Amino acid sequence: MTVLSSQVNSKAGTGLLEFTQGLDVDALLFEQEIKVQKAWARALAKAAYLTEEESSEAVKGLEEARQLIIDGQFPWRIEDEDIHMNLERFLTDKSGSLGKKIHYGRSRNDLIATTLRLYVSQSLGEVHSNINELGEEIKQQALNWMKTLIPGMTHLQYGQPIRFGHIISAYAYQFNRDLKRISNAQQSCLDALPLGAAAFAGTHLSVDLNELKNELGFNSVLNHSYDAIGDRDFILESLNAFSIVAVHLSRFCEEIMFWSSSPIGVLNLPPSYSTGSSIMPNKRNPDVPELIRAKMGRVISLASEGQIIVKAVTPSYGTDLHELKRTFVLSLQELQSSLNIFKPFLNGLEINEPKAAALLNSGHVLATEISNTLVEQGFTFREAYQQSARLVEQAQESKKQVHQTLSHEFSDQISFEKAVETKCNTGGTAKATALDAINKLDFKTNLL
Repeated sequence: MTVLSSQVNSKAGTGLLEFTQGLDVDALLFEQEIKVQKAWARALAKAAYLTEEESSEAVKGLEEARQLIIDGQFPWRIEDEDIHMNLERFLTDKSGSLGKKIHYGRSRNDLIATTLRLYVSQSLGEVHSNINELGEEIKQQALNWMKTLIPGMTHLQYGQPIRFGHIISAYAYQFNRDLKRISNAQQSCLDALPLGAAAFAGTHLSVDLNELKNELGFNSVLNHSYDAIGDRDFILESLNAFSIVAVHLSRFCEEIMFWSSSPIGVLNLPPSYSTGSSIMPNKRNPDVPELIRAKMGRVISLASEGQIIVKAVTPSYGTDLHELKRTFVLSLQELQSSLNIFKPFLNGLEINEPKAAALLNSGHVLATEISNTLVEQGFTFREAYQQSARLVEQAQESKKQVHQTLSHEFSDQISFEKAVETKCNTGGTAKATALDAINKLDFKTNLL
């Protein structure tokens, strides 16, 4: 046995450890891990498996380890494989047999399941906060750009006039829905405490799981030890929530890139958040939205990666789940970095009013208003539509916009501003209703 142990510590054994360890990810969970370990030490004392002195010493030692990690001075060892065993070894080096007692009645399986839930919950809270802040920035820019009229589009083809601020505020509604998904995922993280499931069969110790549940902020204790160990639905739900945020953020970037492109030019890119060409001094590139668009593709793919990892793991536990932590952390980092830079980028965008006004004279964007006016004069809608379509054809032949071909009497009834203001029903583009849509979104109070 001694010979085998010696062989494990050989160069071949080290190669295995380098492959299986994940301390780079585990170290990110240290706050939650130490919180759980402290709670377990106190629970062991209350159940008389440790003395009060031993429990206090363990808590003190764990707090010392926490501070060393914060200061970058903790003695991580790859041979200890993970954060759990590194902390146990630290306590053993510091307090002798106490470090060897601390793991009694639990497993790394229920420990990581608990620590992960706390870490993911906190991470979701941080994402939630960032989306709240972005939502407020979107609202402000939407208000700034409310008076600007541009051609609205479907299929990237001009259709009717619309307030530019109304277009932008649509993304605030998308992110508002994301906040609900983030909140639901966070609730899922804390629905049941896995601690007490041990390896998978449950703990034989008479620790008070209800008290542990309350101390760690969970809603209930575990119902099923085998399921509790292998349940990673809360991570999959979080990754899915991130992926939908990524879809919305990518679409917003696409929107901005369109309106800031040279042929359109309604938006001017902020010089401090864009770069020029290495050879063409006249260019400015939308680096931030382009990079975010790429990174959001990664976030979307990581949601699928998470499901692919979990789908082959039979309950209760497989080392595959160790890699799921890395999937979550990468998705979180990509999303957070993008949210962090997108807010000041959005704040730095400026509207080009002359360009916006010029665009209204393209695409025959008042054609629908002509149809509506004809209906008011007694035509059926389909008759009015066909008449308006013929007017568009004639205007194209004369290389004019359709509203430029109307008689003076008829054209007095139609304008870009009137076209927007007639849409005064709930959710429409009239100034009052567009402002009401923005004011209904109160991101400042939409907090976890």
